[in-house]
Amino acid sequence: MIGFLVLLVIGGIIGGIIGGMIGSGKGKVGFGVFIGAFFGPIGWIIMLFIKGDYICPACKGNYKPGASKCIHCGHDLTEQNVAKSDETKSDETIKKVAEINKNCNYKLPIRLDQ
Repeated sequence: MIGFLVLLVIGGIIGGIIGGMIGSGKGKVGFGVFIGAFFGPIGWIIMLFIKGDYICPACKGNYKPGASKCIHCGHDLTEQNVAKSDETKSDETIKKVAEINKNCNYKLPIRLDQ
């Protein structure tokens, strides 16, 4: 009986961790942990089909679809401005890495997926 309970708890912990990892990409970590812990692989499949939240590029807060401003920081969320801020962010990242590369003995790789 105790062995079954230990197996159940360990399975719940592992299921919750995997569910949380799936949910983290969608802005739903807590929900992913809950679904993964109680439903296991079925919960993971459920998490794969749930739509993710929209995330503000300025403050990383969640906002509802169709919002024109972020409720957390007031950032303008129109499609043009969100795309522009993402392009600016990657340009700034490339410039920072290039400057670090100038001042270092070793070269850092430039990653464009950030």
